Amino acid sequence: MEQLTNNFKDTKKALKKHIQEVRHVEQQLQQIQKSESLSRMAGAIAHNFNNQLSVVLGNLIALCVALREIRNILVNLWFRECAEYSQVFYFKNKSHFDL
Repeated sequence: MEQLTNNFKDTKKALKKHIQEVRHVEQQLQQIQKSESLSRMAGAIAHNFNNQLSVVLGNLIALCVALREIRNILVNLWFRECAEYSQVFYFKNKSHFDL
């Protein structure tokens, strides 16, 4: 009878240990699942941020192109005005000497 009681105690102790191990493994699994879900969420956030950043970069590139065109127009106007001013100045001085 004592041996049966000892076997029962050993079995009970082994069962408790096994249940603790199962709970520990379940906790580890839950932690892994939490980490995986956080990783997926971080990936989704990064993806959305990248999409928005692409839109901003596209608009900046369009703005740079537009500014370059405006600069070219202004430089051409400036040169044209300088040329006209030079001609007016030249003719003004020439007519002054002709008098």
